[in-house]
This record gives sequence, C-alpha cells and structure tokens, in this order.
Amino acid sequence: MIALKPSEKMAIRKALMKEMTASHFSWAGLWRPVSVALGLVIVIGAGISSAAEGSLPGDLLYPVKISFNEGLRTKLASSPDAAAVWATARIDRRLVEAETLAVNNDLDSAKQDKIVALLKSAISTSGESPLSVKPELKATLKAHSRILENISVSLPNNESRDSLGNLSSLVQGEEAELAKDEVATSLAEESTVAKDKTSAEKRAREVIKLFESSKTNLNSERLSELNQRLQIIQKGLDDGEAKLKSGDLGQAQSSFQQSDNVAKETKILLRAKNSFEPAKSSDEDKPKAPEPKPNDTKSAPGLQTPKASVEVRPKLEINLGL
Repeated sequence: MIALKPSEKMAIRKALMKEMTASHFSWAGLWRPVSVALGLVIVIGAGISSAAEGSLPGDLLYPVKISFNEGLRTKLASSPDAAAVWATARIDRRLVEAETLAVNNDLDSAKQDKIVALLKSAISTSGESPLSVKPELKATLKAHSRILENISVSLPNNESRDSLGNLSSLVQGEEAELAKDEVATSLAEESTVAKDKTSAEKRAREVIKLFESSKTNLNSERLSELNQRLQIIQKGLDDGEAKLKSGDLGQAQSSFQQSDNVAKETKILLRAKNSFEPAKSSDEDKPKAPEPKPNDTKSAPGLQTPKASVEVRPKLEINLGL
C-alpha cells in the first residue's frame, strides 16, 4: 500500500479546494434548497396550526386543532397539576365552541355529539385532578352553566337550542358531582397557600384589566353586578392575607381560593359577554319616543293592515350576577 506524504496530501487538498471554488459546486449551494424547503414547511405548518386555533367543529382545520395542537399540549403537560389545568382548559375550549355555534344557530346534533365526546374525554381526565385544581374546574363549569342558560333563552325553538340544552344538562351534572367531592383544606401547607395567593392576585388583576376594557358596554345593572363580584374578589384577598398573618393556613387558603374562583368565573363571563353580545350603541341610553297607538293610523275603507307574524328573538345578554 502506497502512503501519501503529508506534503502530497496538502497539495491534493489545495487543488480540490481550488476546483470547488472555481466551479459552481458548494456545500452551501447543495443545502440551500433543502433548508429553504424545510423552512417553508415549518412556516406553513405553523400558520396552519395558528389558523386552526379559531376553528369550530365542522371546519376543515378543526382536526388539526384537536389532534395536533391539543395533542402536543397534552404531551407537554407532564406533571399531574399541569395535566389537570390543561384538562380544565380543554373543557373551557369545548364549551366556548358550543356557545359560539349556538349563537350563530349552527349547533346541530352532529356537532353537539362531537363536542360532547371531546368534553367527556376532558372531564374524565379532570376527574383525576389534584384537589388543588378542582376549585378552578368548578368555577369554569359554573360560569359556562350561566352562559349556556343565557344563550338558550335568546334562541328560538330549534336544533341549536335543543343541543345547547343537552350540553347544559351535562355541565350541571358535572358541577353537582364536584360539589360532592368538596373537602375542607385544614391541612394546608405554607407553600400551597403562597401558590394560591399568587394565583388569586394574578387573576384579580386580569379581571380588573378586562373590566376596564368592557365597562363602556355594560349597563348600570351589569356594572352593579360586576362591582359586587370585584368586592368579593378583593375581600377574599384581604381575608386570606389576614388569616395568613395570624397563622391560620387552612382559612387563608380557603379565602384565596374563593377569590380566585370568583375571579375565574367572572373572567369567563366577561369574555362571553364581549364575544356574544352586540356592542352597546350610543342611542341605547337615550329615551325612546313613544310608539304610535294602533288607532293613530287609519286604513282606507275596506282595507285592513296585515299583521306581521315574525318571531321576535330575545336579545342575548350575559347575566353577571352571583
């Protein structure tokens, strides 16, 4: 076997590099089409994934939302607490989808069945939730129970209303089951109380921010209801702080959780109000002119004014009361 000397190896390497430089060949050129194609796949995939987030049952991208987006988030929720929080979020997402379809009179039995199947799957997962997460699940179900009821009243008697009633019964049943599982938190630990306090304070700030952006669309009755909720949220924070200073960790945790739960419920209700209710017009607060009485207009002899038989749909309004 003939071995090349170091000087010969260097000469060959220089010649090869010179040829590669002189020709159109380059490793960068070879990989450029591959990297561009890969980049396009990533960008397009991310765009589809993002667009799928707004999809509803029956939409082309809804399977992407469920299988890819939510499947990925399920895998990333590795701890029991994270899995429980994500299960509650999935329940919230399914109910928002049902409410959106119902408001648009598009919640047929097939879409209801799809939502119910996914909802039951998320509820089954949430049943294994740690006790610390169950209050948030209860607040989520309570808020959506109110929203479903408010939307149902505004709908005519049709398939959407029937489907919404079935979902409402499911939500109320799960809410009742959670009420049976409630236990006292007398053995609270300082670390968990601190976590509950941080969560309650964060949620309270979110509600106040949402309130500031929504209050122009609230009438005096809804403002009063919302102020009552804000007072309860603040009282829970104040009571929790006082109990924490006195060393009563169980009562401190209970107060912080109550504040957090009311804030969670309020946030969901305000979100629904902003999404589903028509914007308040500037003319709504002005006094309306009296409608003319039937006798004020006279018909020509022998002619009768036909009466319109149009079904009046009640105006959708999300009640914020406790």
